[in-house]
Amino acid sequence: MAYGLVTWFTGLFPGYLPKIGGLWSAISAIVVTQATSSLDPKLSPGLNALLRFAESCIGTGVAVLAVLVWPGSRRQIE
Repeated sequence: MAYGLVTWFTGLFPGYLPKIGGLWSAISAIVVTQATSSLDPKLSPGLNALLRFAESCIGTGVAVLAVLVWPGSRRQIE
């Protein structure tokens, strides 16, 4: 279901790769589902998903910041 929804959504933006987005979405859904039922059954699926989302956003933010401050990386972006 996650794959299908994201493939459709990403397909609305020309030039992007809907299948890659769908793949990442499916992987995320599997990881959250497995982590919820394997690690701590008391943790609600909603909170677990929110935590994984926050962790992904933080990781992405750190990566973007690293690219912006890394010597010589601005030439590749511009």
